[in-house]
Amino acid sequence: NIASGDFFTDNADLGYHVGVAARIELSELFHLVGGIEFHRFPRSEFRIIVPNTDTGKDEIHKFKSTQNVFPVHAGINFAFINSELLSVYATGGFAYNYISNSVDLVTDESDFSIPLDLSPTDSRAGYFVGAGTDIDIKLFKLNLEMKYHHINLIGKEAGEPDKKFFSVSLGVVL
Repeated sequence: NIASGDFFTDNADLGYHVGVAARIELSELFHLVGGIEFHRFPRSEFRIIVPNTDTGKDEIHKFKSTQNVFPVHAGINFAFINSELLSVYATGGFAYNYISNSVDLVTDESDFSIPLDLSPTDSRAGYFVGAGTDIDIKLFKLNLEMKYHHINLIGKEAGEPDKKFFSVSLGVVL
């Protein structure tokens, strides 16, 4: 899964996401959908140099800031093409979003970073709209979905910029 964002600041970059969702069939054309996702947008790396006057050798510490979004969402899918092999649908709904920024210490000893802080955190309500398709390949259905997320429509503070991003998901419908 990939996602692209322009929220928080203009330098938010490509990210990734994982999630699970459930569908309840209301009719042949309508499904009630709901789920939870985790979106992560790595932003930037920065260094802090600490001068050491005793040894004359500076200490360099590398950090990486990351933005995380945890939406819990509910909505509806409308299938405007619905055959045995292929379903194409429009989707839309509302989400409650938990938003956090994290700062991680990057070490030279490993490719992994060590989380230092999850601050600040916000909770906002927003919406999503998009489209998707299900392709039946007999063992399971392959799902491709694209969504536009506006994650702080309700509850944002005065002067807070709109936070929005676009996601593309590839999944399996069981």
